[in-house]
Amino acid sequence: MIGYAGANYTWQSEFFSNPDASRYAIVPAYGLLNLHAGITPASGRWDLSAWVHNAADTKYVTQQTVWTPTSGAIGTQVGQPITFGITFRAKI
Repeated sequence: MIGYAGANYTWQSEFFSNPDASRYAIVPAYGLLNLHAGITPASGRWDLSAWVHNAADTKYVTQQTVWTPTSGAIGTQVGQPITFGITFRAKI
């Protein structure tokens, strides 16, 4: 039996999500941690893994939209919360 584990961390720096460079269109910087671990036999016939995306449950924004000058409204798209699961794969 072979066990494995891994992690990755991604960082998104602050950026403007609107071409008008409005201060209301700034998306703050954020980082996301993903983890995974699993087991597989030496034959590789199957694989069982568990994974967690956004393991720190970071609250983040992926886009800010400013509708000006018509309404002055600001729309925000939030990122995914912590997500986890189990994956089983088999070779037939």
